[in-house]
Amino acid sequence: MSDVRNWTAGEAAAALRTAEDARAAAGAAPQRTPAWFGPVQGVLFAAATALFFGFTGAATVGAAVLAAAAFVAAHVVAVRSGGVIAWPASAPLRVRLLSQAAPLAAYGVGWLAALPAGRTAGAVASAVLGGVALWAVSVWRNAAFRDRGKV
Repeated sequence: MSDVRNWTAGEAAAALRTAEDARAAAGAAPQRTPAWFGPVQGVLFAAATALFFGFTGAATVGAAVLAAAAFVAAHVVAVRSGGVIAWPASAPLRVRLLSQAAPLAAYGVGWLAALPAGRTAGAVASAVLGGVALWAVSVWRNAAFRDRGKV
């Protein structure tokens, strides 16, 4: 026996309108991340990066893997609690580039410290600068959503 239901034209039209409204709302703007996400993202990135690239030893590798796993877990929790956090195609290119390129650029600039001071200093500097940039971008995004009345 089939569970197929015959829809009336009015019910089908209402369902389509609901789906269109949901799609428009989802594509209008990314969701705001929880307030804890920026600091956690920045600190865990800095810890994992500094431990992976700056130091040697089994204990630091284990701690780096743990910090990296926590970094991924924080993203999973933020996505589940707040919805999609990626910038939609409708966002201006400048905004998308800034949010993605700023942490990458900060991370790269940090490695310049390795030239005069060595690998460990470069790893720590890049980890700290990358983590601070991730934190700052998260705070900036949330402020932009709040200013637009999206919270």
